[in-house]
Amino acid sequence: MKTTLTLTLSIASLLFASGAGAQTAGAPAKPPGPPATTAPPATTAPPATTAPPATPTQPITTPPPTDPTAPPEADPAAPPEADPTTPPAPPAEPPPPAPAMSFAPPLTSTGESAATAEESKGPRFGADDRGAFVAGGKLGMITPFSDLGPNLAGAVEVGYILPFLDRSFAVLVEVGYAAPVATGEEGDPRVEGGRYSWHLVQKQLTLAPSAYYRLTMFPEVLGDFIPFAGIGPRIYFTESVTDSDEATPLILETVEQSTAVGLGVQLGVECLLGPGALVGEVLFQYAALDHAATGDADLAGLDIWLGYRFML
Repeated sequence: MKTTLTLTLSIASLLFASGAGAQTAGAPAKPPGPPATTAPPATTAPPATTAPPATPTQPITTPPPTDPTAPPEADPAAPPEADPTTPPAPPAEPPPPAPAMSFAPPLTSTGESAATAEESKGPRFGADDRGAFVAGGKLGMITPFSDLGPNLAGAVEVGYILPFLDRSFAVLVEVGYAAPVATGEEGDPRVEGGRYSWHLVQKQLTLAPSAYYRLTMFPEVLGDFIPFAGIGPRIYFTESVTDSDEATPLILETVEQSTAVGLGVQLGVECLLGPGALVGEVLFQYAALDHAATGDADLAGLDIWLGYRFML
């Protein structure tokens, strides 16, 4: 029986070998591959359960525990609060306007611009001004209110212009001389013909200190002109000379001297020119005079003066 089983297995092996050879002959030959490695035995995994499709979600964070006594945190998007101890910042100044285009003024003959020449007019003095010394002279016509006739007069003056208020105040001392003349006739039965002629020369030397106010506040209106007013005492040193002036009957010369104190008031205007100013002035003066030869008289009169004052 063992022989029969062996034979049967031999025939079955041949049949299987012949069938495999037929299949190999019909299939294309494959290149030899690497030697097969023995795979580990597979383990059976538990059946997988079907999960729902995943959706993208934000990570869930748990807020930290808060302290009820802690101050609330500031919102980073909110503007910072102002510190009450810090003074507020000054408002920003607007940018300065753009300078307007201007054209240079024409030049004068001295090389200065017209604007500079215009600004140089009038009494414009700096803060460090120290005033000015004054020296000048003038000629005038004296018109007495008495029997003395009009006559020419002259005067010199010195003084100082104070620097205060753009040189508005000044103190000057004037020394003048005049010799007005008067003539007339008088009746007297003691003389031949019952009448005589007389001739009087009133020589007077005047010393007159005066305080002046000069209107220098409106140079843009008055320009080079400065009105002024002055007032002060006038001291008269007089000498009266009386004779008959070659008339008949002849009267001997009589000389009488005296001193009188009066008052003078000046009104005038200065016109700035060169190192000083041209001066035009009207003077009212008065002093009482008591002489034995001429009797009671006065030296009242109205004077008109023209001159020049140097301001150094």
